[in-house]
Amino acid sequence: MEIIFSRVISELNFLEKEGISINLSNGSEKTILFKLVVVTGDNLGLQTLFGLFESFSANYFCRFCFVPKSLINTIFTEDDCELRDVSNYDKHGVKQPCVFLKVGDFHFMKNSVADIMHDWSEGIIGYDLGKIIHHFIYVEKFFKLFVLNEQLHGFNYGKHEKQSAPPNSVSFKKDKDEPTLNKMSASETLCFLRIITLLIGRYVPSVDNPH
Repeated sequence: MEIIFSRVISELNFLEKEGISINLSNGSEKTILFKLVVVTGDNLGLQTLFGLFESFSANYFCRFCFVPKSLINTIFTEDDCELRDVSNYDKHGVKQPCVFLKVGDFHFMKNSVADIMHDWSEGIIGYDLGKIIHHFIYVEKFFKLFVLNEQLHGFNYGKHEKQSAPPNSVSFKKDKDEPTLNKMSASETLCFLRIITLLIGRYVPSVDNPH
């Protein structure tokens, strides 16, 4: 693995400093330089590549901030966080130096990216939709679960959405007493998010309802 990384780093530095030459249609030659600006991947892969601890049960597991695990469910705004940056990223939770720091002036804290599929599609959406729908059904009693499932079963997705259509029925699972929807794939969850207002919008008052 070290040999592979060494070669990758060498080639990235070559592309940044030397670049490649191309011949233009007018007979002239032009050199194109490349610059590494971002490395994408899933959460675990990026934690590994950036030299951070791979365990998400570690005290400082987030690569964006220094919020300890004990407070992660109580802090919800960026203003209340101490954010990681170039000067302090190794303050907590660093296992080894990031190999990509050897490429020009690249630093992953200058352009951090999130793992949208796991954080959003397979994470926040299902969690929030579960709580909202559960509230509509069992607290405010706007409709019943079987009504939602009937709407799902009969929904016309069309040829573009059909492959990512959610299951014909949804149910809830209990996770530490928080109602969350049963597992869907990332594409199914996004499709469900897009159509949910079409399924239940007629039953939910459009004003004076914060949910």
